[in-house]
Amino acid sequence: MEMSESNPSEAQAAAQEAQHLRATLNRHAHLYYVLDAPELPDAEYDRLFQRLQALESTFPHLRVPDSPTQRVGGAALESFAKVAHRVPMLSIQTETDTEASGAQAFDQRVRTPGARGRCAAGGLRGRAQIRWLGHQLDL
Repeated sequence: MEMSESNPSEAQAAAQEAQHLRATLNRHAHLYYVLDAPELPDAEYDRLFQRLQALESTFPHLRVPDSPTQRVGGAALESFAKVAHRVPMLSIQTETDTEASGAQAFDQRVRTPGARGRCAAGGLRGRAQIRWLGHQLDL
């Protein structure tokens, strides 16, 4: 069933759901990024995040500045050393984007003129990386 902003009871239900989703996502982002103690699989986090995005799209007044949809990631543990990369590291989008089309879409994005990560000589170099629970290993 699709929700509509014109129906007051649906708008109220959407507001309550959005509030619950923001609290849930904020809690899990803190566990993941700050405490390095995730409790929720990435695919479930992504599902909740996408649901909040859909609610905020249908009910724009629910999109608030502190919503998880309005920021990127969280604070890293202070024990991690800061590293400046010569070329910015890019992501396919979400870990759950495991279809070949996800990798192909990423490849197309980084090959477009002006894309971050594009080599000065016009060619692209790629690397394989292993990622565990929000941490990257640049090989």
